[in-house]
Amino acid sequence: NEKEIEKVLSIKDKFEEQIYDLKCVTNNLNMNRNEISAKQLISSIESGEDFQYIDVREDCEQPKITDFAILNIPLGHILNTLESIDKNRKVVIICQRGIRSKKVVDYLEEQYGYNNLLSLEGGVISWFENKLDNVNNKAESI
Repeated sequence: NEKEIEKVLSIKDKFEEQIYDLKCVTNNLNMNRNEISAKQLISSIESGEDFQYIDVREDCEQPKITDFAILNIPLGHILNTLESIDKNRKVVIICQRGIRSKKVVDYLEEQYGYNNLLSLEGGVISWFENKLDNVNNKAESI
């Protein structure tokens, strides 16, 4: 019967839309998994949380964060220096805009089982923008 076929196809279409919506929600949740914003990082540092910092940019890339000790391991060398990554505390992986660091975090989690890595969302650029905002906000509140 044509009406039954149309009904089944309609239900199928609605079901596929729900699956698509669920996949979109899941993908959005996973996008921010294991990322830390510059604001969150600044707040965590101010509250005394201890991190290891690894910059995966090339040595020549600027600007450099000088607020804390950073281990520079260019992306192409990360797999040769896995023993340098601290497994006993949170490790913030840094790059220019947060793209390479996110890829490093995802890869090391999937391939090597790391579960303590965070990518600095927005990278060094975001760090300096938020650091400046943080300083300005503190100055305004005095």
